[in-house]
Amino acid sequence: MKDIKWEDAPEWADRLMECRFVKYWCSVERYTEVGLNKDSDLFKIGGVTIGDLSLIEMRPEQQEDNAGWLPVVGEECEVKYFHESEYKWEKCFVIGNTKDDKCFVINVYHDDSLHFAFKQSGSLEFRPLKTDEQKDKEAFDLKAYKVYRSCMTYNEFATALFKAGFTAPEGEL
Repeated sequence: MKDIKWEDAPEWADRLMECRFVKYWCSVERYTEVGLNKDSDLFKIGGVTIGDLSLIEMRPEQQEDNAGWLPVVGEECEVKYFHESEYKWEKCFVIGNTKDDKCFVINVYHDDSLHFAFKQSGSLEFRPLKTDEQKDKEAFDLKAYKVYRSCMTYNEFATALFKAGFTAPEGEL
């Protein structure tokens, strides 16, 4: 979705959802209509319950320690890249630096072309590639959320997770 502005989302929101063309910032515990005060905490709006909402997008994960992160020559990473009328994280390879060391020369894989990326302008953002653990966690989060949406109560959700093979860590009961 092109017009998602995560900087406007409440800190607690980890996903953007929709019901009947109305968008909501959401977490597992709560949600609020996009455009309302970030501090409002609505659990039911106009007959819409959290189970009625459809997922649009999960919050992009950009770790705070990655802010201002720059890759080194020869490294694969992701670059926030303007393509087809929106910014997307695209996998790239840093080929080298310009002679004056002000730009990276990168190969963005989706179009297999070379680009110049200014290091200091802030016009492009870089982040390291996600680890397998991060990818697995994101996949789990999405699958677990689909199970959660299909359940009417917390007990149904816990039962569905248990039937899927999830158990409490040893010593935590």
